[in-house]
Amino acid sequence: DQLCKGATGGAFTKRQLYSYQNDIVFTYRRPIIINGINPPATAPDFLDRCIMIELERIPEVERRTEADLWQKFEAARSGIFGGMLNTFVEAINIEPTLKLGRLGRMADFCRWGSAIAVALGYTVEEFADAMSLNVEKQTDEAIESDAVAVAIRALMSNRNEWEGTTSSLLEHLDRIASDAEKRNKYRPTTASQLSKHLRRIETSLSGIGITATFSKDRTGRRVKLLKNQ
Repeated sequence: DQLCKGATGGAFTKRQLYSYQNDIVFTYRRPIIINGINPPATAPDFLDRCIMIELERIPEVERRTEADLWQKFEAARSGIFGGMLNTFVEAINIEPTLKLGRLGRMADFCRWGSAIAVALGYTVEEFADAMSLNVEKQTDEAIESDAVAVAIRALMSNRNEWEGTTSSLLEHLDRIASDAEKRNKYRPTTASQLSKHLRRIETSLSGIGITATFSKDRTGRRVKLLKNQ
């Protein structure tokens, strides 16, 4: 949650020193870089704020010492910084003229990303394609790291629609799940937990063409799963 707030903006309050009435509000929004051997981000709302970059292993003949790396970086620093400033100036001029269709969840990022892409000699369409590829990676990571999402994908693999109570869905998913998935401590074990979990992974499910809708009647909470044709 804190990383999501850091990416799109957040705030918290502290009591002012030696005061019983006044609060100090701290606001923050910063780019954040997170790396790891395995993907460190799995929560769908966090992934929505991420640009995923998979780095290749450095070949042995291309490895260098840290001192050599920083020496070459310092030599290139002014050129890099100057190039960034020139790009920003062009993007600021381009941005008001852009006419974009659909915007992603990070709407401002999509708009300014498109402007920067054009400033660098790419097209709006090429930037949109790159964003779509990133969203696909986000969806894959979110699905594969979530036992419920994996089970629902398996449930809907040979059908276009499923409807029933949340309790009934939990029973279906338990029958599909492997022993290892059942031992997952984060796996919902009650209908109420499953209902809340489904709402958290709605975006990820829609990314693989499955829509979840919710209702309530005398039999309890109901859920309907539809697979897009």
